[in-house]
Amino acid sequence: GHHAAMPCHAMPLSVNVGGRIFQASEDSLRRCGQFVLRALDGSIPVDRDEEGRLFFDRDPDLFEWVLRFARTGEIGKDFPGALQAEFDYLLLDWPEACGRCKVHFDKARNSETACRHHR
Repeated sequence: GHHAAMPCHAMPLSVNVGGRIFQASEDSLRRCGQFVLRALDGSIPVDRDEEGRLFFDRDPDLFEWVLRFARTGEIGKDFPGALQAEFDYLLLDWPEACGRCKVHFDKARNSETACRHHR
């Protein structure tokens, strides 16, 4: 059940990315790059949708990968080619190694040195 003692920052936040609603903890969203961090902090102006949610005019399919990385530190070896550019846009550093198994990422998709343990 819901505990009243839960800290308020544990409430999930909803953000609208390209028309798709994502719910995540503030901590997870803050790990989605400096761009998202600044938007959450209000230090850069960001559009809001009609529900008052932060609105990012980005590809929701790519953001799903970003959010998964923020949560787990993992990027599956079948990641979309545009993901690195999205990391750049969000001011998020491309990881050198898998957050779970520490296998070093190769920049090439599906390469033998890419982490392929987690899907």
